[in-house]
Amino acid sequence: MDEAADIEIGAGVDVDDLFLHLALGMAIVAPDGRFLSVNTTLANMLGIGEHEAVGLSARLLFGDDLDMAIAGGVNEPWPTAGELVADREIIRDDGESLWLEIRSSPIHDLIGHRIALVCLVTDVSRHVEAQHRVTAAQTQLRLLLEQTGDLVMVLDDGGRVKYSSPSEERILGYPREQRIGRRALEVVHPDDAAQVRATLERVAKSSHQPYPLRCRLRHLDGSYRRVEGTVANHFDEPSLQGLVLSLRDVSTIHQTEAVHLERERRYRQLVDDSPHAIMIDVDWQIIFANRAAAELLGAAHPDELVGRRLLDLVQPDARGLLIDARQRAQGASETVQTETRLVRFDGSEVEIATVARPLRFTGRDATYTLAWDITDQKRNEEQLAYQAAHDQLTGLPNRWLLFDRIDQSVARRAREGSETAVMVVDLDHFKRINDEFGHGVGDEILREAATRLIGVVRPTDTVARLGGDEFTIVCEVASPQEAGLIAARIVSELGRSASRMGLTVPLGASVGVALSSERRLTPRALLRAADSAMYEAKQAGRGQWRVADGTPADAPRSSPHD
Repeated sequence: MDEAADIEIGAGVDVDDLFLHLALGMAIVAPDGRFLSVNTTLANMLGIGEHEAVGLSARLLFGDDLDMAIAGGVNEPWPTAGELVADREIIRDDGESLWLEIRSSPIHDLIGHRIALVCLVTDVSRHVEAQHRVTAAQTQLRLLLEQTGDLVMVLDDGGRVKYSSPSEERILGYPREQRIGRRALEVVHPDDAAQVRATLERVAKSSHQPYPLRCRLRHLDGSYRRVEGTVANHFDEPSLQGLVLSLRDVSTIHQTEAVHLERERRYRQLVDDSPHAIMIDVDWQIIFANRAAAELLGAAHPDELVGRRLLDLVQPDARGLLIDARQRAQGASETVQTETRLVRFDGSEVEIATVARPLRFTGRDATYTLAWDITDQKRNEEQLAYQAAHDQLTGLPNRWLLFDRIDQSVARRAREGSETAVMVVDLDHFKRINDEFGHGVGDEILREAATRLIGVVRPTDTVARLGGDEFTIVCEVASPQEAGLIAARIVSELGRSASRMGLTVPLGASVGVALSSERRLTPRALLRAADSAMYEAKQAGRGQWRVADGTPADAPRSSPHD
């Protein structure tokens, strides 16, 4: 926003960058009606890119009201005072209709010339049925600075007006003839009257030395104008013979300051009320933090964060990622998103997502950071990832994870010279268990089988369930004999009866073993070979194990499972 007035929040924070990502739409409009700057929120409302909007006519936002909004020449005072509020329906290129509340206020330079129009835009589509038109909340007229002449009055010894310059009508609205002969204190604000009276009495007893005077004078319309200037004693001058007041209308300056303070208060409230943590740092030292940042880190007040190093609040092994993101943001002068972990004041950790971008602060490079808690989101993602890779009944790895484990084991075989053994374990007569004892007992038996298999194999081996009553084991062995020993232990362990739900359930299992070879290097090939060997064990009478021979891995099966 190179052409816009520099606005600051708190200790000089540049709000042009600070509010770029807030939910409130914002735009700066040049006197000729072009967009100087549009933030991301407003660009999304209008259905265009924020950079694409720069240079476009603000008629896209204001429609036919643009001429009224920017009325007045470039070097003329803004003809409207206060804040202009309007509701307008826009139809985006994608056909979507939005109702927008547009609050626009002029920005003036020190001599009252307007330099831009600042617009705050809110999507009020949800409220359009209840409120179609929003009445402008601020209607107070601002003094127009079309003339620069001071108000000059001469008072007699009774405090009555002997002379008033033509500028009185411009400043206070009174024809000067109407004021001649009336007491000057009549138009002084009641709260200022005692102070003005004391000053006039003091000056009447003094020499020509002027005294400063500041007060509020009532306009013909009943409002008050703030003036400041001097009063001097000229009773001994024949041409004057009175007190001479020279007053300049400073109402606009005071009003501008009030508008600036109100705008700053509004911006600060937006930041403080933001649900996201907002922090600004210079060389990692925090100079500003909002309430959400304090809550995120477990601080009692945002001031507890000011002065701390942001990097010191990051979990040590996550600092490198944040430093890298910061360097990328500063190097490219763009917004960079990342995820990291913060250490809260109580020592606990919180997962956060951050959006950071560089900004200039009092001539130095600073960084604006927007952050929010994603701890629950991460936990849910991990839970979903676990569920996607594991059997819900037994908690064992499922087919997807099993294939990955086989691939890893085969890859290690190539590097280390070990053998990968894949075993298919099928419970004998499991259909009979379901039919005789019910599916509830059947599920318990499957869980019991999973527990026994985990107990038989080594911690580095994988036990998976592919569905039904079939389990698969992946292990790395030094020889076929070692694979046979493991298979024998499985047959023995699953041959013991199980007691579940007050019932004694006979168990048994048949095991097929396939060892990796040049023809069996894929999960599917190893599983097919182990499956065929398991059929051989069943055909041999069940409760046995067999190792696949040299039959090609894609040979047809001999018969369906039990």
